[in-house]
Amino acid sequence: MSMAQLRKEQSKDIRTERNEIIRLEQRQSRRFTVNRRRTNDQQRQQVHRTSISDIFLRLAFPREPLN
Repeated sequence: MSMAQLRKEQSKDIRTERNEIIRLEQRQSRRFTVNRRRTNDQQRQQVHRTSISDIFLRLAFPREPLN
């Protein structure tokens, strides 16, 4: 194998490895984004449920004025 072919093969291997690293980083980034969105959605839903529950309780059991 000539030096030119050897460099070409090494270059190809380096590109393949770099591309694999990029794919792994992108996959990890997507997982992070999905998990963050899921957490935010769950928190938002919990706040919404709590608000709705509070509203229904206030309607069901109105307080008398303190005066």
